[in-house]
Parts: sequence; structure tokens; C-alpha cells
Amino acid sequence: MNTSTEQAIESLIAAFDAHPDQDAATVLTNWRDERDARRLALEARQKAMAQDALYTIGRVELVEFRTAGDTIQRSPRVVERIRVRYADIPAFAAKIGVEYKALMDVLEGRAMQVVGRGRVWRNGNPNASYVDTRHTAASHRAMVQRETAISEQRAQRQAQLDKIPTSFPEPKVQDWSPSK
Repeated sequence: MNTSTEQAIESLIAAFDAHPDQDAATVLTNWRDERDARRLALEARQKAMAQDALYTIGRVELVEFRTAGDTIQRSPRVVERIRVRYADIPAFAAKIGVEYKALMDVLEGRAMQVVGRGRVWRNGNPNASYVDTRHTAASHRAMVQRETAISEQRAQRQAQLDKIPTSFPEPKVQDWSPSK
């Protein structure tokens, strides 16, 4: 497969071959104008496609359900999914009473949920996941130290358990008789 540089050189050579009657500066100018027009058309098509991209947002409510032990519990569940075009997200954010930036944070996975007008909204895509990125380097070091301390405690406990005999000593066997 040709690289983009090789493709550009080949198209430039083809432009020279197609117009042998024009001088090099004119062919180069025409070729550059055609390339810029193609690039602008591609960018316009990409922007139009991006504006039509659909995002799914879900309204969350606490839903009651029965567990295996026949108890009733409440759990937050998406009860309604709404698909919104990217171009319409600012109007939708205003309609549900949240800030555009906060809604985009939810839709792009930087926040778990947003609350607007008493309703909780989450990313409605079933495959979406929220990753908590609030851990700082200091909290990461503290977490590693805690895990190391727990590992050391487990190793000490295992060493103590290894010192304990795994079987009981054999009892002494004595013969008894009433005459002794």
C-alpha cells in the first residue's frame, strides 16, 4: 500500500501527464487547488456526519425487584432511553435542565451521571462504562502501600500457619490387662 506521500507524488505526475501543454507552475497550482477542494469536501462531509451522530442518554429511577430470597430491593435502573443527535444535544440539555458540558461529560464517560430537574440521567448506551479517574499519584501510592502491607500480613500469617504441625502425633499404644 502506498503512503500518502507516494500517493500525492503519483497524482502530481498524473496531473503533469494529463496536461502536457501547461507549464509546471500552472499544473502544480491546479493540482493543489483540486487537492484542497477534495480535503475541504471531506472535512465538510465528516462534520455533517458528526452532527448526525446519535448519542443515547438514559433516565434512571429506583426500581423495586424481588431477590432470590424473596426480599424486595430497590436498585437504580435505566427506565427510558432517548437518542439525541449531536447537533441537538445543547437544546436537549436545556430541556432537561442540565449544563451542556455536564451532559457531554456523562455521554463521553467522564462522569457517571447528571441530575436535572429532579431526574437522574446516565449514558443510555448499554455498552457504556464509567471509569473513575479521580485517583491521584499520591492516592495510588497509598493504595499500593496498603496492598503491600496486606500482602506482608498474609505472608506472616502463612508463616505462622506453616509452623503448626499438620498432623497430630501418634498416640502411644499400651497394652492393658487387669492383672498388671
